[in-house]
Amino acid sequence: MGLSSWGFEPVPPGRLRVSAALALYRRRLRRRRWIQDLLAVLGIAAGVALLYATQVASTSLSGPVKRLNAGIVGAGQLQVLARGGTTIPEDTYNKVVALPGVKRAAPILQVPGNLIGQQGQADVTFNGADPRIVRLRGSLLRGFSSGDAARQETVIVPALVAQRIGLLFGDDASLEVDGRRLVVPSAVAGERQLGELVKTSVVLVPLHYLQRLAGVGHNVSRILVEAEPGKIGQVRRELSALHVGGADVRASSYETELFDHATKPTTEASAVFSALSALVGWLFAICALLVTASDRGKLVTQQRRQGFPPSATVTTLMVEATTIGVLGVAAGLTVGELVSRHGFRSDVGFLSGAFAMGDVRIVSWQSITIAVVGGILAAIVGVLGPVRGLVAEAVAPRRTTRAPTGTRGTRRPIPTWALGLAALVAAIVITVVAPSAVVVGLVLLAGAVAGLLPLALGFAIDGLRRLNRRSSHSSAALELALHQLGAKRWRPRALAIATTGAIAVFGAMSLQGARANLQGGLDQLSQQLNAPADVWVTAAGAGSSIGTTSFAPRDLRRIETAPGVAGVAQQPAALLDVADERAWLVGAAAGAPPQVTSTQVLDGNAARANAQVASGGWAFVSKGLADRLGVGIGDRFTLPSPHPVALRVAALTTNLGWSSGAIVIGAGDFRRAWPGPATVAAYQVQAAPGHSPDEVRGSVAAALGKRSGLLVETAAQRSARQSEVAEKGLARLSEIATLTLLAAVLAMSAAMIGMLWQHRPIVGGQKFLGLTTGLVWRALLIESATLFGVGVLFGALFGLLGQVLCTQGVAAVTGFPVVHGLRFDVAGIAVGTVLAASTLAVVLPGYLVARSLPSARE
Repeated sequence: MGLSSWGFEPVPPGRLRVSAALALYRRRLRRRRWIQDLLAVLGIAAGVALLYATQVASTSLSGPVKRLNAGIVGAGQLQVLARGGTTIPEDTYNKVVALPGVKRAAPILQVPGNLIGQQGQADVTFNGADPRIVRLRGSLLRGFSSGDAARQETVIVPALVAQRIGLLFGDDASLEVDGRRLVVPSAVAGERQLGELVKTSVVLVPLHYLQRLAGVGHNVSRILVEAEPGKIGQVRRELSALHVGGADVRASSYETELFDHATKPTTEASAVFSALSALVGWLFAICALLVTASDRGKLVTQQRRQGFPPSATVTTLMVEATTIGVLGVAAGLTVGELVSRHGFRSDVGFLSGAFAMGDVRIVSWQSITIAVVGGILAAIVGVLGPVRGLVAEAVAPRRTTRAPTGTRGTRRPIPTWALGLAALVAAIVITVVAPSAVVVGLVLLAGAVAGLLPLALGFAIDGLRRLNRRSSHSSAALELALHQLGAKRWRPRALAIATTGAIAVFGAMSLQGARANLQGGLDQLSQQLNAPADVWVTAAGAGSSIGTTSFAPRDLRRIETAPGVAGVAQQPAALLDVADERAWLVGAAAGAPPQVTSTQVLDGNAARANAQVASGGWAFVSKGLADRLGVGIGDRFTLPSPHPVALRVAALTTNLGWSSGAIVIGAGDFRRAWPGPATVAAYQVQAAPGHSPDEVRGSVAAALGKRSGLLVETAAQRSARQSEVAEKGLARLSEIATLTLLAAVLAMSAAMIGMLWQHRPIVGGQKFLGLTTGLVWRALLIESATLFGVGVLFGALFGLLGQVLCTQGVAAVTGFPVVHGLRFDVAGIAVGTVLAASTLAVVLPGYLVARSLPSARE
């Protein structure tokens, strides 16, 4: 059968136009090929959608902060930045502008807090500025272009924030800052005034007004500096020579760099999940195209026999690959756009106390390019890979000479099970020795699944056949199904379907198990951090979930005298830039030892380290920060606090839930590092005997009054809120795993339906021999269930190992605490979902195929 069977007259050998190849492909699709190629398109679309959505989500994570920072700093290249959340005198501005080479400068005060409207509240950053900032041509602060605006006592709220909390133009707003609640007039600014920055969490306040509200006197957080052309280095040296106490000279983009570092653990965890999910989608496409590999092999052979040159073979296959790839990419980009618009975002609200946040979706050309190239590559590999031998034989020049006598024959190819076993061993080695190479390990595990599955499927089929034949009540339907499964004609397609299910379940189990272990580690951490007190009192608003916002301890006496309170300890904490990371510095509560448990200590003895830190001069340092500082246990380092303090490393820990890393020091060391008026980040309240935490929480809240800007919670409530914040931060990881499972159900079901549809001629022949519809239907269902069952269970077995590797890898690359263990509940859900949904999906198509009648052509 040649090309004429598709309605074509053979093209003269030596030439095959692309239009002819495209028409040939269209004719072939009409002959029962469209279902398999549609599956290939869906597989590519799944991978492209995951790639695109995760790339956009990652870009949109840091993009708003970059735009926000650029909108504030304008043309400024440098800044004088106060350390550790402290402030510097505003009159430093006069010294800065007097320096040679300084063109312009502007002071800014940034204070984290909370804004309350009629329908809710929002974590915000209050940004204080005046007309001096406008001269730097920053797009954000155009509202301060006049002296009148700078003198007004009002706050300017972005429209989206105002809409979320129910604040209308001219309404009075309640703001919580420095542990107090204040009612102030407000104005709502829309996109015409703020542009895209209307989507940020920044509330604009005249500088001197915010200084009074925050109680910082005539101080500011930083001074932005614009140097004259070609004099940036000179100005940097001059600023450093000023020796402003408790401040550093940084680039104006330093905030953006810190945010990129802070979100790196979240981004890397998402990258691990995205890479595996994209690999799963890519393998869906490869397996789908494998179903039709035999047809392409026949086409290559026919073209070679008819004298077509190698270029014709390549053109024919590349037209198929391009068509499938373009359709898959288009569908994937469409789905990915919908997913990225309506979900698939990481909630990093826990960082709001350290950075001004935003919600701007940014689509870069890099995101589109990566997704498009990945999709087209999957199509090319899927089309050419299975027939590469035939293509190579067609393309290679014909040899007319015989091989020399005595030369070795062609080497036998390495069996797939040997390659799979080697990949499995390599993955185990990575799990034990180098878990940070988690992506490589997961790819190797996926390769092991694909390499060893044919062996497992063969054993399963042979085992079922022996059991059925030895049984006294052997099943005709089972025997019929096993005959189809063992047929050489259907072997590649059966393997493609089983591999699709195995890879999908393996991926979903690995991802969901790692996410559950990460969530469990964060839940355990929150319980441990909150255990020292029955009731916690912290600043409301930005940073309240972790406790990174400090405030003046003006309400200590009220809390101590509240009914049911046995004692109150003051815990200091601050955010400090250490080794280009905005670290969380935690001081032990006054009169109490540090409470870092052994589960958080990665290297060192927890009990001895706690005693050392309590005695002073020692610190717990998270491993990531220690690596950046280049220190280990016992080494000295200088804490770059407002008053630098020399410390030694007592033990290395997890990052204690703060992505940029954490340092825990004694109460005395904290007071030395932060001289000046005392501040606290939390009150730790102990309940008196006979009083429950809920009772004490109520009495403390009543003692503070409605005008207080402090949040009062029991330890259980605070732990639950921190767990909820962590769960939101991990939402994208769960979404990726869920999409992988859904794609698996779709891919396996479509592949099996396509294979069953190809069974119609055989079913017609069986019906001609007298087999009933019910018998044939049961055989088809058994065939489907066998492929699904073997693939899913085999994938689940490797998914357990994938959980271990993925959990250790996420812990290694992010520094977050995790719970190490196998999540059999996750395995059960993944296996049950894919197996049940895929089997149910083929029940009706299987019945329709079972009703097929013999045709005259068969």
